[in-house]
Amino acid sequence: MSRPLILITNDDGYRAPGLLALRAAVADLGDVMVVAPDRERSACGQGITIKGPLTVEKIDETTYAVDGTPADCVILALASMLKTRPSVVLSGINRGANLGDDVYYSGTVGGAREAAFWGLPAGACSLVTRGKPIDFTESAKHSRRLCEILLTAPPAPGVLLNLNVPDGNASEINGVKVTRQGMRGHASGVSITKDSRGRTFYWIAEPFDKWDAADGDDMGAIRAGYVSITPLGKDTTSHGDIDALSRLLQEKRG
Repeated sequence: MSRPLILITNDDGYRAPGLLALRAAVADLGDVMVVAPDRERSACGQGITIKGPLTVEKIDETTYAVDGTPADCVILALASMLKTRPSVVLSGINRGANLGDDVYYSGTVGGAREAAFWGLPAGACSLVTRGKPIDFTESAKHSRRLCEILLTAPPAPGVLLNLNVPDGNASEINGVKVTRQGMRGHASGVSITKDSRGRTFYWIAEPFDKWDAADGDDMGAIRAGYVSITPLGKDTTSHGDIDALSRLLQEKRG
């Protein structure tokens, strides 16, 4: 039997230590192909490039660098570059958490979600770092386990698995929890600077943490020292509001 094909992307660039750790961790589970951005593309969400062309650089027989987003990389790989359909798509390992509301900003999650849109088993892998030096050992182990799950018991089409691993060694991790997506308050700020010519520059700061961690959600699990795996669907409809909104519109017509 042929070995499964594992496609890997990320938003930190094809040379990122997290991607290299992920690649090594799953190398014996199948044939690995890397199609990843040529540089860091963090916080690009599931954005795609439609206003201009993309270029691809062949680094070696199994590694390609794209001057685009993680979603671009997945689209190019599936629609043009790969001769066979991957068995699984992994995005990561990201240097930093992708929890709660941040899954909408994350390029790591965006790459996995693009693969899920194509009906493929997909996972986003992130390390909740506390600082430097960064050690991907434990996150690589759990990413490998996630890959095994996706290969043997994938979720429903359109669903991706979002993995977040606490920073620390094995003795500091209390276990694994399947969680729901949490809520995270944001307090982004803008700082303003001027250069020597008086030109004004605006800098959007990363939001500082205002975690509303709760039992059962991804943030609560991480805070308690557990690995979090959250199944994320592509339906973002607020189903509980459909009837109320429909009644309101009927009243307005009346």
